[in-house]
Amino acid sequence: MVGIKNTAIGLAAAVGMMQMAPAPIAIPIEIGAAIAGGATAGAIGGAATLCSRYCPGPKAVRGAKFVNMMARDLPPGVSQHSIDECKDQIKDQFNKNHKSVEISDVDEKTINVANVPAACMNLATVLTGDPAQSGGPVPIPQGSDSLHYTNISADDRKQLAKALKA
Repeated sequence: MVGIKNTAIGLAAAVGMMQMAPAPIAIPIEIGAAIAGGATAGAIGGAATLCSRYCPGPKAVRGAKFVNMMARDLPPGVSQHSIDECKDQIKDQFNKNHKSVEISDVDEKTINVANVPAACMNLATVLTGDPAQSGGPVPIPQGSDSLHYTNISADDRKQLAKALKA
């Protein structure tokens, strides 16, 4: 009897000293592979669904031009919401204050752009259709609503004027 009593007390003490967090359950390799495969397939399927709507097409790889702000492939990092907000601010600025965006030539390769709405200032690096990140003209802010472009080509100037409807 003493042997069983000592064993029971020892067992109770050992159970009392165990950590309260359960040990991880071993998952067989086949089940783990099936879970990982399912998660991967779900991620690929979800990405394909999103990409069919939001990913740029082959034309964007060659360089998106901002000819038509309604329908085009957007540069990486630019959302349609940002474009729509810029367009709305241009319309509001004209309708409420009768001010439009003004582009003035300083010389052949330099222009100043005035009355640029805030949402469009945020897009200044991509408005020419040749993003500054890809070697296009780099805009220099001259205030809260004006930009200065140097080394801008005639084509980039036309694209900027179309984007800002100036």
